[in-house]
Amino acid sequence: MKIGTHERNIKITQTFFEKHINEDIIDANVDIHLNIIRDETMLVLKFDIHGNLISQCDICLDNVTIAVSAKEDLILKIVEKTQESDDENVVFITDKDKMYNIEQFVYESLILMLP
Repeated sequence: MKIGTHERNIKITQTFFEKHINEDIIDANVDIHLNIIRDETMLVLKFDIHGNLISQCDICLDNVTIAVSAKEDLILKIVEKTQESDDENVVFITDKDKMYNIEQFVYESLILMLP
């Protein structure tokens, strides 16, 4: 990815959750606007999340629609050697890494929005 700002739009539906062992989310209609800011030493990923998740109520067992809205950041720091981070929103990658899969970060962010 070239240095500068890049934008992506992501649509999250039920098929996204079918990849994960998940019993909490029955359906989803979530839009994510992703703003990626790239410089020589890092990528800052800014997620603007809006939409609805459908889950089952613990009390009445009916389906309930849960509106979700959040702003999340993920920082990918480019280093010579991969290392662990104490911060869940900071990941160390090497300059040889051509891709970084944001799927787990998005999944965890959405799951944490459930009451």
